[in-house]
Amino acid sequence: ILIQKNNKGNKFAYIQYDFTSGITKEAEYEIENRSDRFIESYCNANRCIVYTIDITNKQLKKWNYQFDGKYTVKDIYLTKQLRVNGIKSNYLSSYVVESQGFSTDIDLVKVNNKIPNNIEITANPNKMYEYEDGFVWTLDADLEHTILINFDYPEFEPVVRLIKKSELEKNRGTSNSFLFEDKIAQVLSNNRELIVDIKSLENPQHLFKTLRVDKGEQIQFKNSPILQEGSTYSFGNTREMEKTSKLLRKMSSEENGISINKNNDKYHITIGGKRKINSGGGMAMMPGFGAIPMGSFGAMTVSFNPAFFAYGAYSNTDSTRIECLFDEDFNHVEGEIGKNVFDRIDDYKGANERDIKVESIT
Repeated sequence: ILIQKNNKGNKFAYIQYDFTSGITKEAEYEIENRSDRFIESYCNANRCIVYTIDITNKQLKKWNYQFDGKYTVKDIYLTKQLRVNGIKSNYLSSYVVESQGFSTDIDLVKVNNKIPNNIEITANPNKMYEYEDGFVWTLDADLEHTILINFDYPEFEPVVRLIKKSELEKNRGTSNSFLFEDKIAQVLSNNRELIVDIKSLENPQHLFKTLRVDKGEQIQFKNSPILQEGSTYSFGNTREMEKTSKLLRKMSSEENGISINKNNDKYHITIGGKRKINSGGGMAMMPGFGAIPMGSFGAMTVSFNPAFFAYGAYSNTDSTRIECLFDEDFNHVEGEIGKNVFDRIDDYKGANERDIKVESIT
């Protein structure tokens, strides 16, 4: 069964493939409330769970889809958990729901943290990480905490927890986080300083590493120049900068982010920022289904593939960043950044005599 949504995220349909009988069934779900907006989905071999938010009353909902096309829907109440943690009850809707002109966008990106991810992806303040036994949403609009919402098997009911961030000398700034292995990396920056903390996800009091740099200092832990890249800068060329203050200024005026990928027993850490581009509103979307699959379960594979998305975005970036190498104890090591799996794929494509027309990254 393949579940799909329209571009607006407020209409849903499904296509059911029965390989035994050779019959295909299509139907649109009769959802009365058109103010619901799709946030994200989680699918496994048994079911597909879709989360939406009502942009009118800010209510979070969980839709549980079955093989026969039927579904159940349940309201999810986070108000008490948010208040216990000192968070305003409208926090989720305030930062996940984003108005663009006459349209409403949901600002949450699905991340596969076992592969390389560039700053274009990880600088998004709201992310979703999938695991075998559930998934996690991280929200980083708050400068004081990373808010984690865990959805664990079998009921996938949300549990809210907070991981405190370090304090910048100036209260104002930008911050973000990245989950990897059993750890969390938090980055904070303004035009004066940069802070990176790497902590245990289970016990955030356990600090593996702290990196700090002031605008007047040289960055001792970088293995690349400060790179400014993309069509926004220098007509698509890569520009190298020397001063730390320029990196901090770019990161404070943009969305900052951090990405960590382990390659050949070393952690490749990318720190930087990307230019935020508003998508704008007012342009009508076609109401048909099929352009944006939400997910599939059962005999089919998941139709939205974060790995393929990350591969497509890897070499197309509008970012200002530094590339760094650390050993398994998070001590900085000298040397060039090695080729990751995406680089090796590109090398294969370049060396292959045939013109490759189709790509599949899993």
